[in-house]
Amino acid sequence: MLAGGAVLVAGLITFPLGMLALAEVLMALAALSRYRNPQAFDAAAVVLRDFLFGSAHRYRAYGPNSIDTQNLMRSEGIQQIVHRIAANCLPTRTSGNTGTGSWEALRYIPHDLMVSPIGGQVGGDLVHWHRREGILYLQIENIAGANSFFFHAVPDVPEGYNAPFNSIHQEYSMRLPDPCAAR
Repeated sequence: MLAGGAVLVAGLITFPLGMLALAEVLMALAALSRYRNPQAFDAAAVVLRDFLFGSAHRYRAYGPNSIDTQNLMRSEGIQQIVHRIAANCLPTRTSGNTGTGSWEALRYIPHDLMVSPIGGQVGGDLVHWHRREGILYLQIENIAGANSFFFHAVPDVPEGYNAPFNSIHQEYSMRLPDPCAAR
């Protein structure tokens, strides 16, 4: 029983340390491309810092013209979501929900580290969309929490605690040209 407990404790210590090391490697790789968009890189680094240390605001909203939203629009995940909406254009379908899963988003990290550090930080998300008068409106909800960061191996820190790995609830609002308008 003692050996099993030691293995469990060792696993509980090394898994988070390994994930932190992975995060640091990813941020170091992103730093190589920082010259491309230093404001977006800095914004992603601030969210990572706030998440790791449990500091700052837990609820954040980003409007269509914010640096964060503009950079997220360049992410592979958002590009794929717009392609999915465009592939299913119907005159009667003007709204819906879609998103990017965590494992799908993981595949996009090499692209997003170079092009969209915010996209690399957001990862998987839930997207509510609607089309009106030639505009595609996207409302993206993301929880940057322990559950997502550790690939669903641990639960999020409960609300009401001010601790490292606190969840940061993010909401992005986007306006894009409607890919269905020309059809």
